[in-house]
Amino acid sequence: MITGIMREDTTIAVKEKKNQAMAELLRTRTEPVRSYELVIIYRPELTPEKVDAGIAHVTGLVTGSGGTIGAVDMWGKRKLAYPIKHQAEGIYVLLKFTAVSSLLKKINGDLRISEDVLRHMAVAPEA
Repeated sequence: MITGIMREDTTIAVKEKKNQAMAELLRTRTEPVRSYELVIIYRPELTPEKVDAGIAHVTGLVTGSGGTIGAVDMWGKRKLAYPIKHQAEGIYVLLKFTAVSSLLKKINGDLRISEDVLRHMAVAPEA
């Protein structure tokens, strides 16, 4: 009976040691930094301040994680090729930046749940 408990404790201790080793490996892993181009289409009725706040959020995420912003290009209000969320126009913004790939998931998640964004797409241009 006592030996069974000791084996279980030993098994748990071994699993915890493996988990700590894996956590340390993941913490020390370095992700490659890549260049990305991100196009965001905001709702056409947004004020310039709201659009700027949205851009500031994305640029803050990039610079906060050690990335760099290459360019922010405001394309302005343009007609959409097809209606998106009952909108015929949108405010286009192009951002060029470098960041680690895990940050792109965070940016995509934030833009996906934002009610101000009609559509967005990030691509990694070939070097």
